[in-house]
Amino acid sequence: MPEIPVLHRTVARSLHRVLDPVDLAAIFKFEHEWYLYYLLLLTTGMRPDDAAQLTSANFSWKRTIIGYVKEGSEKYVEVPVPQDVLRLVPHDHSATKPLFPRLCVDVEDPWIMEEALNERLGQPADFLEALLTAAGRPTASLVSFRITLQQELSGCKQDIDSALQSLLQKIPEPMEIAST
Repeated sequence: MPEIPVLHRTVARSLHRVLDPVDLAAIFKFEHEWYLYYLLLLTTGMRPDDAAQLTSANFSWKRTIIGYVKEGSEKYVEVPVPQDVLRLVPHDHSATKPLFPRLCVDVEDPWIMEEALNERLGQPADFLEALLTAAGRPTASLVSFRITLQQELSGCKQDIDSALQSLLQKIPEPMEIAST
């Protein structure tokens, strides 16, 4: 019996790509449910599962950072957040209420939690795919935001804050959707 090749890894890896300014314009053209989530992924380099678990207690507006425990390694890390992004995070949010409740999983069993989280991460991943497809752009994964930040930082001969500002300048101001 011939061996069946495993294609899903190659396909999934090919979706991880650098997002160019045209992609960013398509993604951030309008404010939508995942706007802040995508912006945090892009400007912090957080992994999608770590960003999904954020609450307002993770943010320090004074120090302009996000502090969180990294999934898997259980290490506490602090990541700078541009002021322009931080101003979009609700201040009046309950410290324990998740910023992205449709993604957050509150289960003690790590196996069940990982499975449920992966399923829920399909929502912003599918929406990202729809935005890019509607703009006639190639598909990308949620990890593409992280790869785009890494690319921006690697080609940059300036400090991190300047690199983040440069990246934010590639994102258009969201257009308002006219109500009927």
